[in-house]
Amino acid sequence: MELSSRNTFIELEIAGLTQGTSLHEAYILILKEKAGKRLMPLLIEHTDFLRLKLAMTRRKFPDLGLMLQLASAYRIQLEKVVLRAPKNGETPASLFFTDPLQEEQVIQTDATSGILVAMKSECPLLTYRSLFERQIGQQKSEDQIAVPITIMSKQLLNEALQAAVLEENFELASQLRDELKEREHQSPATQDKEGIEE
Repeated sequence: MELSSRNTFIELEIAGLTQGTSLHEAYILILKEKAGKRLMPLLIEHTDFLRLKLAMTRRKFPDLGLMLQLASAYRIQLEKVVLRAPKNGETPASLFFTDPLQEEQVIQTDATSGILVAMKSECPLLTYRSLFERQIGQQKSEDQIAVPITIMSKQLLNEALQAAVLEENFELASQLRDELKEREHQSPATQDKEGIEE
């Protein structure tokens, strides 16, 4: 990887899968920086949790075979997968390919599909250094992982809000309510534009 790329990106590897303790519907993929010990949580859907578990335990990738066969047939090489900034509870990923003319092609997908493609192809899984630093800045200790509000789905935000009110954690409840209101007021065009940036 080039020097500028090393300064911009952090390479990740999968550290494990877990389920939330206070929010039982929260499924979390834990990513670790490859050259260190810091962890970055990624909220995923239950179906994605099952897909990743199958890939990790049995090395099975049932829904990726055709795409990777087509890429190979047309001599398109996957160079890297980059996880981008989460927006409204969803984390997008960009797949960077090089075609036979050495031109770069980019395909946008969801984080889980991107991670599975990276696993199957054994190519680098990256995220922006600035995004990684923001995500891990939430961590309080090594044995506890905090999930940033921006990566929570609307359903999880509502569940967390109810739990915060029950626990009389009004500061957290206020933050969760503000995030829900902000999402309601964003137009789809604004969301698409903001989702492009890291």
